[in-house]
Amino acid sequence: MTRKLYDYIIQDNKLSFRDDEYNLNRIRNARFVKNSLASSIVRIVAIGLIVSSIVWMICPEGFGRFFGPLSFCLGVIGALLTSYRYELQIEFRHSDETGFQWISVAKSNINSVLAIFDQQAQAITTALT
Repeated sequence: MTRKLYDYIIQDNKLSFRDDEYNLNRIRNARFVKNSLASSIVRIVAIGLIVSSIVWMICPEGFGRFFGPLSFCLGVIGALLTSYRYELQIEFRHSDETGFQWISVAKSNINSVLAIFDQQAQAITTALT
């Protein structure tokens, strides 16, 4: 059986999506997020700057002048390849002192997934109550 992007199972007090499992007692909430163009641009530029700054720290002189801009471009390309428009997120409590954080469970760029992610978020919220 092939698992599709929107396959998920809620059973035995666990939420399962592909190879990941989350205990329902550690989930506080679920939501469907539609990422805006502005937030995607900020994320892409930030990742490019982080990758570039790491290269500048490793080789600040000489090679850094060549590899700094190149690493920025590679960081931007990497961020573009991992950028998604729609996300299904859960507010999850970690086992350490981190507390609650929003975790992306599923991501997609396909418009037909809008309704599916919204239904999944409602189903998860219903299972929590």
